Amino acid sequence: MSRLMRVRGGLWLALGLSMALLTASALGASASGIYATGTTGYDVSYPNCGSTLPASGAFGIVGATGGRAYTANTCLASELGWAATLPAPPSAYMNLNYAIGSTASNGDTGPAGTCGRKDRACVAYNYGYNAAAYAATLVPSSVTISTWWLDIETSNSWSSNPSLNADVIKGAVDYLHAQGATVGIYSTAAQWTKIAGSYAPGLPNWVAGALASSPGSYCGASHAFGGGPVWLTQYSSNGFDGDYAC
Repeated sequence: MSRLMRVRGGLWLALGLSMALLTASALGASASGIYATGTTGYDVSYPNCGSTLPASGAFGIVGATGGRAYTANTCLASELGWAATLPAPPSAYMNLNYAIGSTASNGDTGPAGTCGRKDRACVAYNYGYNAAAYAATLVPSSVTISTWWLDIETSNSWSSNPSLNADVIKGAVDYLHAQGATVGIYSTAAQWTKIAGSYAPGLPNWVAGALASSPGSYCGASHAFGGGPVWLTQYSSNGFDGDYAC
């Protein structure tokens, strides 16, 4: 092979490798939505009110609600202001639960219609849909949230019937999708199965309980749930919840 051919071959090889790396990078970023693969950020909410929030991080996720559906994070505006200083656009999450207790009547009417007394599926869907609508109204009009996460945890109240819990989640997902938002689920495989059973909406996963020493180890399918890919993992970081983009 002549020197010219070797040079040309080397150039083509380098170009090919560069294109492959760019493609892999683009696919990684796409797979994690607005969160660039390999970057880390933080999520904050009402427990962090009054705290000095981290000055570094690639992205911030802010809880709109105060731990349950139809409650408000009183520090939402200031925490969104913090998230807006980070490289990625701010994203938000909302707590969700079944239609139990003082807020249950929020499921009586909605897109599923006016529910009969025993039509629990109707109430559940309306409740989730209206809960997402409520959470969205908490965000200041000057802020656009394109990515929402639904916080699904056993620490909140849920029905013993997973299909009814799935109806609540479907309602919330449908509302946020109708607003053009990307929607993902924050949970763990064990909690998701206990709450929603076999419901598999195929939405992005944000997995809790990752190891601070290797948060990327939770990005695999073994930690996924609901038929979706893992986009983020959450771990403890200097007194805050740190998040790793898969």
